[in-house]
Amino acid sequence: MKAIIKNSLFQLLIVYTILVTLANFSFISRYIIHFEIFALILAIFAIFTLKENDNFEIKQYFILLPLFLIIITRAIPFLFSKIPLGYDVGIYKYAFDIYQSSLPNIPYQTTQWFTNTFPLGFAAVIDTLTIAGFNTSLLLTIGLIFLEILLGLALYITTKKLFNKEIAFFSLLLFSVSIAQFKTFSYFYYKNIIALIFLLIAFYLLKSKKYIPFVLVSVMIGSIHQPTFLLFALIAVIYSLINYKELKYTIPSGIAIILLTLPFYIDRLKELILDNIQPIITANIGAGTFITFLQYQFLSIAYLPFAALGFFYLIKKKDYTFALIWFIINFIIVFFQLIFFNRFIIHLDIIFIITAGIGIFYLIKDNKKLGYTIAIILLLSATFLTLKDAAASKPLITEENLKLIQSLQNTEQNSYVMATSSSLSPWVLGYSGRETIAPGLFDLNKWDLEQWKRFWSANNYNDIRDLMLDYSNLKPMYIVAYKGQLNLNKFNDKCFSLYDKTNNLFIYKLEC
Repeated sequence: MKAIIKNSLFQLLIVYTILVTLANFSFISRYIIHFEIFALILAIFAIFTLKENDNFEIKQYFILLPLFLIIITRAIPFLFSKIPLGYDVGIYKYAFDIYQSSLPNIPYQTTQWFTNTFPLGFAAVIDTLTIAGFNTSLLLTIGLIFLEILLGLALYITTKKLFNKEIAFFSLLLFSVSIAQFKTFSYFYYKNIIALIFLLIAFYLLKSKKYIPFVLVSVMIGSIHQPTFLLFALIAVIYSLINYKELKYTIPSGIAIILLTLPFYIDRLKELILDNIQPIITANIGAGTFITFLQYQFLSIAYLPFAALGFFYLIKKKDYTFALIWFIINFIIVFFQLIFFNRFIIHLDIIFIITAGIGIFYLIKDNKKLGYTIAIILLLSATFLTLKDAAASKPLITEENLKLIQSLQNTEQNSYVMATSSSLSPWVLGYSGRETIAPGLFDLNKWDLEQWKRFWSANNYNDIRDLMLDYSNLKPMYIVAYKGQLNLNKFNDKCFSLYDKTNNLFIYKLEC
């Protein structure tokens, strides 16, 4: 009976591999089949039928392949444009410039939005990279690729510590071709990537019982990225309770982490606690900007069955390590849409990658020939998908428009710039060299949404004259506007002069 089930499993794996390959190469739509259900069925079949036969070895130097893939996939977009990818590029550039001009000090009380967006731990990391030779331009490009490599290595050494080097290799290989991880890079989630590096290192240190470094690294997570720190705290607490024999070490470590992390949050307790009570009560918590869970399932079909298999294997072996706890907590957050659930898909993908490495490892242990064949085909199809996405990735602004914004650096030193849309705001902040007014962002904005709507739709200057008086103390002022995003007729007035323009981007100077 088991032989029949096992044969059926291998036949289903072959069918699944063919369908995934066809979907990833766009011969069929990936949305016409419930791949996630198919993957779950395969994992259930596999956990009861696969046997641990002969061991096999992956040479250490094989990790050069996934590291090479990380570099290639992240470098491809820069072959077509020197402008970094992502919405927040300009905001990060603004921060990097401030950090570098403040060395050897770390700026703290600049503006409220700045200190809320860029905590001290992040500043410490960027200053370290700056001292190592990364200027702002490099931090925005090669620096982020460097951090991606560090994240891959952190994944490798932690997985190797938890399991073995073969599982670590497969996990690193999956990371290098993960579409979700590439999108994390292309969305320019700088703090998220750095926090993930520290998260993996923290679990490595805790597993190694190196408690003092563990505390210090954990504090870095808390001082860089709150969502990652929340996930870390939940995993660490549950791990400590399960491994109660280590409580004499983990409790003091936990207290130390709380005490050392608290200063990073003390100025924001009202915002973090009081201001969030109402959203929590009304369940009005944001999803976070990233792909949805549905999209993720269909983008990760190459390793979904292996991730599920690895999860079932950990349960079967009663291996209550970080991987199992992480998988359960992260999945609950994303599946039940608890808080910033789309952003937590980034973390979920990391743990899926780790458990998928376990699944691939045990498939190959059972049947080397078939296991390697299926794994290689699925990895190649995933590689194609990621390379395709990398080639299609483009910056959110053209070089011509960016040069136009940079020309504002030639205006009066005490001038201000108004970015009239959210899509322009980061670029104007980071590349104009001037203090920036933007809808709902930064500290100089004086209008609410209704006033901005009135400004956007106004047909002539008389309709906004009273609004512009709100900024009478912020002059000289330049206004940057995309053609088509708002009514430009209002600028055909003696109170405005055209500073410069491209085909679709206009800059006006307020003269009245």
